[in-house]
Amino acid sequence: MLVCLSCKGVIVTRDQGPITSDLLAKRLDSLRQRAAEVDRQFAALIDEVNSSKQLLISRRHLADFLLAHQNDREAISYLAELAGSDLAEPTDRIDAWVSMARAHLWIGEPEKARHEAKDLIATLGPTLPEAIAGGNLVLGLQDIAARRYQLARREFEYAITAAPQSTYAASAGDELPRLPKEGK
Repeated sequence: MLVCLSCKGVIVTRDQGPITSDLLAKRLDSLRQRAAEVDRQFAALIDEVNSSKQLLISRRHLADFLLAHQNDREAISYLAELAGSDLAEPTDRIDAWVSMARAHLWIGEPEKARHEAKDLIATLGPTLPEAIAGGNLVLGLQDIAARRYQLARREFEYAITAAPQSTYAASAGDELPRLPKEGK
């Protein structure tokens, strides 16, 4: 794996697979061109978080930036604040919670992802079907990684049933055809 970071530690490029001298040269050139701009955007977002009266919105902007640059580990704390805030809109809380759980999956913490998904369902699910859909989407994704395909299929179906018009149901519907026909 080849990961190129800006001076402030933001991922600028990330590659898996064969790392060739041509790829390395391209990525170093890209790093020279893009790193300063990435660091400038990052610094502006940090300043916004430190000075904004709309703290939740500014934290979400920073989390979105970090996720876009595959800095999922660094985004988790900002997403956790938004997910846990009673001041945030319910749909924003659900979205942050799902993003946080998916970030845990991305960084290799599947059990934390599973716990966050279950906490989302338990906390917001009784009144918001989208929370059930989002939580089950994450549970299904975690079960795919663990090769528990029948369980993943059930969780995706729960996501679709809970809130059929939600983006989480759409994502679950996209995952269903990718599952093996038979599995555990």
